[in-house]
Amino acid sequence: MRIISRRSLIEFGTKHTDINPSLTTWFYEVRKGEYLTPQDLRDSFPHCVLLPDNRVIFHIKENHYRLIVHVNYEAQRLYIKFIGTHAQYDKIDARTINQF
Repeated sequence: MRIISRRSLIEFGTKHTDINPSLTTWFYEVRKGEYLTPQDLRDSFPHCVLLPDNRVIFHIKENHYRLIVHVNYEAQRLYIKFIGTHAQYDKIDARTINQF
């Protein structure tokens, strides 16, 4: 799966360095995977939350951070829509946020 855009993850990691090991693990696991359906993604990440319109919420670093993505299963692309702390996440609408 191709992840668009890794730069947003790197920039976030420079401000919140404690997330880097967890985010790096997530990145490489998603990148090596092939997910044809939301259930395929759920099988690899049982704690992710599936939303309408192929959006997915990932809990990163034991739920200290949230990552919201949009997945195009046919094209095998995953688009970063939001990354933030749990407190920042509480202030946004996960179904519509488009931070990047």
